[in-house]
Amino acid sequence: PSVEGHSGLNKSTLKQMGAILNELNVPKEPIPTKRSCDLYDGVRKEALTLLILQKMVLRKEAELTAKRAKLAKMRGEAAAKVEAAVKFEEGKAEEGKDVKEEGAKGGNK
Repeated sequence: PSVEGHSGLNKSTLKQMGAILNELNVPKEPIPTKRSCDLYDGVRKEALTLLILQKMVLRKEAELTAKRAKLAKMRGEAAAKVEAAVKFEEGKAEEGKDVKEEGAKGGNK
């Protein structure tokens, strides 16, 4: 075990955990009794859990934003393809209409 009680936590995490404990008015150095030390360790573990969950939420939100952007892009491309297909079909219909009109005109002569 580490002498300082920090087992592999980086400085920024320790700083964030310190801020949480400060916000909760947890004393920096509790009275060294078994009960107070156990409670202090428990609060620190819960603060660390909170930080981990916050990081996970940020990661998931970024992932969700990226997927929404990708979906919006795919929908835009799909809409463009549908629009092109509709225009193509309308163009074919116009050509067919023109051919029918020319045939009708030619047949009346």
